[in-house]
Amino acid sequence: MDFNLNDYKFSKYNHKIFLDKDIYLYNAFTGGFGKVDEKNKELAIRCDFTGSIIEADLIQDDKFLNSLLEGGFLVYKDIDEYNMLLAASDISRYNNQSMSLTLVPTLSCNFRCVYCFEKDKNYPNQHMTPEVIDATVKFIDDSLKNDSNLSIAWFGGEPLVRFDILKKLQLKINELSKKKNLNVYSSIITNGYLLNKKTSDELVELGITFVQVTIDGDKHTHDERRMLHDGNGTYDRIIQNLLESNDKLNISVRVNINKDNSDCMDSFLESLKKTGISDKKNIKTYFSVVRDYDTSKSCLNETCYTTKEYAQEEMKLYRLAQEKNIPTSISISPQVSVCAAVSPNSYIIEPDGSLQKCWNLVGDPNKSVGNISLKYNLDDILKLIAYKYLNETK
Repeated sequence: MDFNLNDYKFSKYNHKIFLDKDIYLYNAFTGGFGKVDEKNKELAIRCDFTGSIIEADLIQDDKFLNSLLEGGFLVYKDIDEYNMLLAASDISRYNNQSMSLTLVPTLSCNFRCVYCFEKDKNYPNQHMTPEVIDATVKFIDDSLKNDSNLSIAWFGGEPLVRFDILKKLQLKINELSKKKNLNVYSSIITNGYLLNKKTSDELVELGITFVQVTIDGDKHTHDERRMLHDGNGTYDRIIQNLLESNDKLNISVRVNINKDNSDCMDSFLESLKKTGISDKKNIKTYFSVVRDYDTSKSCLNETCYTTKEYAQEEMKLYRLAQEKNIPTSISISPQVSVCAAVSPNSYIIEPDGSLQKCWNLVGDPNKSVGNISLKYNLDDILKLIAYKYLNETK
């Protein structure tokens, strides 16, 4: 192919990885990933894939060269990748054609998980009122134009404790989406205890297509960490619910990992095979580190992995899952989207209508940035946040 080395440079986001006698290339900007074939392995060992000097040997193999170009490992010299990344982040952050809402129908929860960041709030018996429901629908209507995108995540507490409220509000949102031709994506974060067959069928009918359920290890370990409010275990009920779940519901089993449960992952993954969970085409598993965010003191530091420690542990866990043929939902695609805390189009709406900017602050009235019931639209709330910030930084 016609290729001038002087027109290109290596991407600054290239990574070369040596693993099990193989060489892999990964680009952290584009997500380009591939294993170097035997023919080009010697070249890959010699080349560091950084900087502006490109070895002439790279252009001898058209297939290899095309792969480097398609994966973003080679870019035009005049491209500023850092500014491209900033621009992509800003587009995602300030896109006024989309909104992301986390809806909390209740702060009540039927579990008492040992590491829960809401533990110090004592799970108040607080639920969304009809007034807050209507105010939420109006907020969406006032803030989004026709043909916009709306992402809904149901959260808690435990949202299925008040499934009646969830259904009522989701139906109203669905009606609004038809009226304004909104593209709505709805999901739910649940502990899974109330996710029986009937409920999973109803979620599908409501258009809620993604569910996250947490299982923290084998039966013994899970029941010690994620018990009911009366201390009884929850593992068996959750497993049964997952087995009976609607096949159209995409379920992600989240496994919270810290130093207290990482040793039981072999037996846990075996249990997924024995129970038949791993055979369900709509269920995938992923691992997530337990973090101490220092907001509720709900997790002891010595039980948490550092980022470096967990990087090694995570690799072992996914290898183990692969060896046991357990479907996982790990992704190496770069995440350009930004945290809701700094995105002007993302909010958490609590049962009393309070607006928060971070999941970890749910139930903390001191961190609220407004209230949905005060009939603000999105522009009004942005002005409020700016005013509050400026006063706090004087």
